[in-house]
Amino acid sequence: MSTTSERMAEAFKRATGEEVDPPKRLAIMRGKYTLDATPGYGGGRYVVTATAWAADSLNVEFRAKTQGSSTSVTRMEAMLREARARARTLVLLSDVLGANGWHVSQLNLVGEIGLQARKGDSYVQVFGDGSCHGYDDTAVRFAADVFAVALEHVRRR
Repeated sequence: MSTTSERMAEAFKRATGEEVDPPKRLAIMRGKYTLDATPGYGGGRYVVTATAWAADSLNVEFRAKTQGSSTSVTRMEAMLREARARARTLVLLSDVLGANGWHVSQLNLVGEIGLQARKGDSYVQVFGDGSCHGYDDTAVRFAADVFAVALEHVRRR
């Protein structure tokens, strides 16, 4: 596998089990996964982005993505698997927070999809990379801890 597009197709197949043809424009979009590579500045290394979507029990979709500069099959496969794990973690976090009385919804910002949750006066935003934001430090710590536990749970499956 000498070309970047062939390596992308092989990484996609290994991570998702779905056979795809090598892309002509260095972008694969199938189902709930995308894998794309764009040349870096000055024509150097590629910036590779792997994205995965997953839906919670209320069918709200959350997206997580990972980025790297390696076009090796193993690294791109790992990026897709990590994006899938982080999307599933957002789903699990959404379900856990919802079961504990939080009102959870999708948060759309430029280039990112996370979740936002509100309970009483507490409000938090959680993104696929695990970063949490909000005004209530206790709620932010709670969301970050639940995300970390959920990520470990998803990775063990």
